[in-house]
Amino acid sequence: MEERLETTLFIRGNRKIILIESGHYLLRKAKEIIDLVDRTEHNLSETSVDIQGKIAIGCGEPEGMRIIAKTFNKLQATYPNITFNLYSGNADDVSGRLENGSLN
Repeated sequence: MEERLETTLFIRGNRKIILIESGHYLLRKAKEIIDLVDRTEHNLSETSVDIQGKIAIGCGEPEGMRIIAKTFNKLQATYPNITFNLYSGNADDVSGRLENGSLN
């Protein structure tokens, strides 16, 4: 992943790995994604109304996208009237789509 991002995420020691700033940033973003998924699952599970609609998410991190896709699969089994649009790209692509409103 470090090669793809063209940055160093951690320093490997003899018995431990130390995250550097970019590694901490990536960890924070992963935790934000997981928190968003958890809150969405919780909010959807609290209602008995027929839930329907469209959810669009853009993500630049392949592992984050896998987590989101698995969660969407579970949600759609419970709420078949929800449609999902996932966009995977680099950070600039996702940011651009968010800014111009084309992430839908």
